[in-house]
Amino acid sequence: MSIVAKSLKRLKENKKPKFSVSSSKNIGFGLSGYLPVLYGLLFFLFVVIVIVYGYTTSASVKKRLNSTNYPSISSLKTKFETKKAMALNVKMQPKGLENLLILKRFDEMFKLAEKENNLKYEGIYYFEKGDLDKSYGMLKKYLEKHKNDSEASVYLSFVLYKKGDYDTALKVLNTVKTDSCELTVDKAILYEASKDFHKALRLYKKSYMNCGNPAVKDKIEKKIIVLEYFLRNRDES
Repeated sequence: MSIVAKSLKRLKENKKPKFSVSSSKNIGFGLSGYLPVLYGLLFFLFVVIVIVYGYTTSASVKKRLNSTNYPSISSLKTKFETKKAMALNVKMQPKGLENLLILKRFDEMFKLAEKENNLKYEGIYYFEKGDLDKSYGMLKKYLEKHKNDSEASVYLSFVLYKKGDYDTALKVLNTVKTDSCELTVDKAILYEASKDFHKALRLYKKSYMNCGNPAVKDKIEKKIIVLEYFLRNRDES
């Protein structure tokens, strides 16, 4: 063997690795040992965030559903409708009862209703002023002779709703033969107030399909979202 070959052989035999096999295994095991702990902490934080978000959202929805301040369809009217009513004023009789009601000139409406002995508009006047007993008596008496007056029936159902008699209010409202968006919303509100949320949801969806007013439709859509969320969480619990 040549001198060069012998020198290379000695260098090869005397060369030592920087890290042994066992030491590299130990280092790998040390790093991987922390990964499950890290993943566990991240998962725990995620669960806590989900629980907190779900609780706060559910509490907010339940607060809205438990509120007794349910709006009637009259509270869903927009400024656009008011302007439309003002425009219609040109075509209507200046002192017509219906015209005065649309324009919310209730005092003038009441004076004219008294003069004409019109119990319907007198009853509506007392409803707007918050005298539910007088309103109920006049509307009830008026409907005895005018059973097909849908507007009077709707106002009577509003009176009963305000008095907390939701079942009778629904019976009165169901006598009105129309599928208008406004009437369907009124029925949905009464079912919601009486805690029959499934029927209320069906009627809200029906009114949403029949509604042509974007502002009212937006409010109905929000009602649908709230009720669907509430029923889904109630049924799952």
